[in-house]
Amino acid sequence: MSFIRAKEIPPGSGNWYDYEVETVHKGGKVIQRHIRYIGKSSLRPSRSNGMAASSPEPAPVAIEPSTSV
Repeated sequence: MSFIRAKEIPPGSGNWYDYEVETVHKGGKVIQRHIRYIGKSSLRPSRSNGMAASSPEPAPVAIEPSTSV
């Protein structure tokens, strides 16, 4: 079974990327086997001008009421 893993590259940079990985037992150890690269993570905060983002969650979007007749 596979799962999604977020990884910061390079460490401490604030740039997070998502990968699909699976757990494999090899030589008495547990390792993660890379299956595929997914892309830049949207769930982790990114840094802007060297500062950490203030909120990792996206801003709420206002929904306008429908005016159907």
